[in-house]
Amino acid sequence: MLDLLAMRYDTVLERRPVDDVRAELKAMEEAAEQVRKEEAKARREQKKAEVAQKFRRLTGGRREGEAAPEETPAG
Repeated sequence: MLDLLAMRYDTVLERRPVDDVRAELKAMEEAAEQVRKEEAKARREQKKAEVAQKFRRLTGGRREGEAAPEETPAG
């Protein structure tokens, strides 16, 4: 049946062993999964940087554990 369709539309069917096709699909799925992981990691790092920037703005640039500078009374 597929051969008849291929002849009708002037195409060529490529016949390959099933194991080769499965291995290729698995490799493509693994590559796609790796890309998704890298994108998720980049989003987490971006969010972390945004939170750190907001924290620095709220604390006046002090690091964690540093005390706020004491104001001297104008006298």
